[in-house]
Amino acid sequence: GRDADKHRLSALLKARFAEKTRAEWEALIAPLDTCWGVVYEGDEMLADPHLQARGLVGNDARGRFPAFPVVFGGARDDALAPAPALGADTDEILARLG
Repeated sequence: GRDADKHRLSALLKARFAEKTRAEWEALIAPLDTCWGVVYEGDEMLADPHLQARGLVGNDARGRFPAFPVVFGGARDDALAPAPALGADTDEILARLG
């Protein structure tokens, strides 16, 4: 029964959050001892100071992109690259699979 009222709850929350700007909600929530985070829109996350400080913003001829954040074996792969376009490597993968 956990999902019985999820659509009604979603509508209530959407209406409530629409009552203030993101900056107003941030000012209210930031001082509280709770886990929360801003939900970025579009390229906003690329300007996030935390991502920039961790070196998680890549850049190439196609533009800026978020880098893979996970560290394996004590280091993150230096080859930053965006994900391939849909279908860009299909032939290569199928060839490897025979």
